[in-house]
Amino acid sequence: DDWTPYADRLEFELTDYIFTKNQTPAAQIDHLFNIWAASLIQGGANTSALFTNHHDVYKTIDSTHLGDVQWQSCSLKYTGEHAVDDTAPWMEDSYDVWFRCDKHISAGRILNKFP
Repeated sequence: DDWTPYADRLEFELTDYIFTKNQTPAAQIDHLFNIWAASLIQGGANTSALFTNHHDVYKTIDSTHLGDVQWQSCSLKYTGEHAVDDTAPWMEDSYDVWFRCDKHISAGRILNKFP
């Protein structure tokens, strides 16, 4: 089976779990891989962990082909009323939102360009 850019299904499943399902922060990814590498060394394995750190995971994710629809982004900020003396921090922050156009994704699926 071709799991490109992942080495195999195990690498894909691990990436899917830590990035999508668990949304593991970078520092925790690195900690997990350090424990994993130590367990392999302690067990006498003649191999290394699937990834070395979060940068390695993110690089693999970024090289995953997702069709021809480009990612777009915009910045959003709450513009409604604020409490006079107790404004929630999220009301003052800006947030980057990344998305792909649903119209183009649907057209690509209809034309069978990508699953």
